Amino acid sequence: MSNKFSRTTAPLVLDLTPSRWLRVIHFMVVSLALAAIFCTEFSWLLQIALSLMLLAGIFFTRPRDQWCRLKFDRQWFGWRLDAHESMLRLDSAVVWPMLIVLRFRDAQLPDRGFNVVLLPDSLDADSWRRLRLHLRLHDVFSADAGDIHAIDQRPP
Repeated sequence: MSNKFSRTTAPLVLDLTPSRWLRVIHFMVVSLALAAIFCTEFSWLLQIALSLMLLAGIFFTRPRDQWCRLKFDRQWFGWRLDAHESMLRLDSAVVWPMLIVLRFRDAQLPDRGFNVVLLPDSLDADSWRRLRLHLRLHDVFSADAGDIHAIDQRPP
């Protein structure tokens, strides 16, 4: 890692994997929405139309950028599945014991922000721990992000 007398730390490298738990939660929410549509008193034609709209909305709103690696070494960098590297700005973060949400902006497309939702099965245990520590202890936010800071919230 780093020398205890050194002021520098080792870069934080996160190899992201798709979360099984997030996929299960997403499937359950969509299933409940479909069940709610078919439990209504609407005509069967309207129920089918609403179901198709729900499924089309899911298809068209899925993330287009699949990030496979994030790296923090005084600046955030991200790699997509197509091996495209981008310099990123971290605007905000939500850190809970079982959930981390990072709000990034691509340096090349500053008007377009995106979220990276991480559950503990998205990273190995050591990377999960190191990310939580970096978000709490280090200055990981972009200098031009203003007064946005990490939020540490614990459910009651």
